[in-house]
Amino acid sequence: MLTEFNNICLVCGKPKQEIHHLVFGRGLRELADKDRLTIPLCSECHREIHKNGVAAHLSKCLGQMEYEMEQVKKGVPQEVARESFRKRYGRSYL
Repeated sequence: MLTEFNNICLVCGKPKQEIHHLVFGRGLRELADKDRLTIPLCSECHREIHKNGVAAHLSKCLGQMEYEMEQVKKGVPQEVARESFRKRYGRSYL
């Protein structure tokens, strides 16, 4: 999970009801779990993200940025981190 505040909705601050996978679709939730690309949300905010195409795309961008940042922290060059994400998740959102 991207935040240490895992009991409240990251968007509105209400109590967490669900976990949102920043990268989702086509069986990608399992990978997002393994890579800890998740955030806590209330049901309403979670529904809104999936309903709104722009919010859904921004979610995937955030997931990719976090994945790449973690790779870079491990000493992986940025270009290699981007390619690693693309191979793992099937495309780049950035």
